[in-house]
Parts: sequence; C-alpha cells; structure tokens
Amino acid sequence: MTPSSVPSFGYGTAARRVLAIPELIQTICSYGTRGSNASSALVCRSWSGPALDHVWREVDDLYYLLQVLVPIHSRGEHYEFSCNPTPADWAHFIPYARRVRSLKFGTNDNEKAPRLARSVFDVLGRTRTTLEVLPNLRRLCWLSKCYPQNAIVFMHDKVTEFTFDCRMTTLVADITGRMPSLISLECRAHCPQYVFLRVESLLGFTQVTGDNCAQVLS
Repeated sequence: MTPSSVPSFGYGTAARRVLAIPELIQTICSYGTRGSNASSALVCRSWSGPALDHVWREVDDLYYLLQVLVPIHSRGEHYEFSCNPTPADWAHFIPYARRVRSLKFGTNDNEKAPRLARSVFDVLGRTRTTLEVLPNLRRLCWLSKCYPQNAIVFMHDKVTEFTFDCRMTTLVADITGRMPSLISLECRAHCPQYVFLRVESLLGFTQVTGDNCAQVLS
C-alpha cells in the first residue's frame, strides 16, 4: 500500500476541528510573538481574528498602527502622511483600531512615533469618521513632552488608566474633561505638589501620593 493510499481515518478533519476551537486559538496566540501572530492571522479566517487581537492589543509604537490607515513617509526629521485619509481608508482602519486596548507613546528610544509630525495628529482629528480613534482603548501612556496636546485625539470616556509626564501640565484640563472614567493616574518624573493638588481637585480623587512617581486611585 503506497503512502498516498493509506486511509486517514478522518485524522485531517479531526485536527482541523480541534485547531478551530476558539479557546485553543486564543491560548496559542497568547504564547506567540507579534511576528508569529501576524503570520497566524494569514492562516485562515478562524485564526485571523484572535491573532490580530494579540498583534494590536498593546501598541508600543503608534507609527506602525497609523501605517495601516495610510502610508507614512519621511520629510526631513519627521514623518508625515503621504495623503489625507479618505472615508474608505478609515473603514479599513477601524477593525484594527477597535483591537487596541493599550497605547504607549514616547516610552523607549527605538520608537518612530515621537518623530511623527504635528500635522499627522491634526489630520487624524480633522478626517476621522468616528469620534473615538481607538474606541476600546483603556490604557494610555504618553511620555513625550513635545506637543502634549497630540495625546488629546486619543482621549475618551472609556480610558481608565493614564500615564503622563507631569511636565505636561497643559493637559490637566483635558485629562479631567475627556477621561472622566479614570481610576488610575500615574505621573512620571518629578511632579510639583501644585500639579498633584490641581489634579486632585479637578478629578475629585481623594489621595495623591509619591515623589517621583504618583498613582492616583479614586
């Protein structure tokens, strides 16, 4: 009996059924790297969703996420959109944007995101087709003190954790007005007491503690 004529006894079908179990796919993806999960997303439709969830759940370089919206090119020392996003571009981008739960900006030296031109954030705010660019975002970490107002486009009432450089004092009013559901606020670097007190009074938090780092809990 040749190998091609050996009966499979349904093994192939059974294996496919097992590998289509959502809980198993989630477990496999949870142990994968961003690269391996990106490859897994190309396997089949049942793998694509869970794999992409893990690829985009935590974004630590905004540059790569915005590349999904429209191409970004270098102009001098900064990166800019090659063109303004159209409604069709946003329709393509939204399924990826909905997967993002955590966004970090300016947290490591290898990021390209801090070199994004201010015009990129202006274009995001002007062309977006929904109020919330990242509608399921829960954790926002913004440590770039250059143009702190760029963080505003990602703020909304579902964000519950915010980490920022306390030198970004111009953001205090936006923190209170745009993220009313905050339960955790962390200030990086040395934070003057008057900033603590202002945040405490505006957010209604009962206690602000810490010297070089403060976490505020309601």
